[in-house]
Amino acid sequence: RNRSSNDNGAKMRSVLAKVSVNSIKFEGTEIARLSSQIFEEIRFIRLNGWRECGRSAVLGGGNSCAGQIFRRFELKKDSQMILEFWYRGAPISEASSQAFQDALLTLGELEDSKMESISEVWKGSVGERVLNGAPFCPIGSIEQTHDLESARIGSLAGRPVLAMWWQHLIVDRKFLSLYILSDTDSRTVYEVHFSAPTQVVERHASSIIETLRSFQWSRATPPPVVSSSRRSA
Repeated sequence: RNRSSNDNGAKMRSVLAKVSVNSIKFEGTEIARLSSQIFEEIRFIRLNGWRECGRSAVLGGGNSCAGQIFRRFELKKDSQMILEFWYRGAPISEASSQAFQDALLTLGELEDSKMESISEVWKGSVGERVLNGAPFCPIGSIEQTHDLESARIGSLAGRPVLAMWWQHLIVDRKFLSLYILSDTDSRTVYEVHFSAPTQVVERHASSIIETLRSFQWSRATPPPVVSSSRRSA
């Protein structure tokens, strides 16, 4: 697993630390309309700087007949900057779910062994494999098409999430991808992806941080994540 040491990667590794603050409440019916219930876990996101530009053809009210979720927004001031919300429509395995819950217990950079234990969470991601028109990549070839710069457990408005900063080498786009465990089903993982062409993404770091700071969760305190060892105690 390659990890770049460029300035952009260092800056974005600190994004989750910067947004570990109390959520800010924003008013306005237009903002509320845009941000309403993309995922059940998200009560509010400030999206007045974005415009919605895509949904799956089979979606109705944000959900497809197979339970998948896909909504895409572009930054109003630069349509190259994209924000996408995904749910693959299928649960992860029990083993991956437990490994992900264990990983969420400790904030900080993830070791390679832990990344491997939760590979189903991110390698099986619909978002990672087909975002922005990228060719569909079989699981075994992802390492040849993606450069993972950092992976860490961070706190987003008090909630632990997996944050990955990576580059898709085929389409030359940089991504900040967040993986969020459902409140009600430990095998359901939601995805939030910010992306832009590599040469322009740093220009929009402030827009990413502002959007992340606006997150408000439907439940003020998510249910506790409990490791397998604690469950057996």
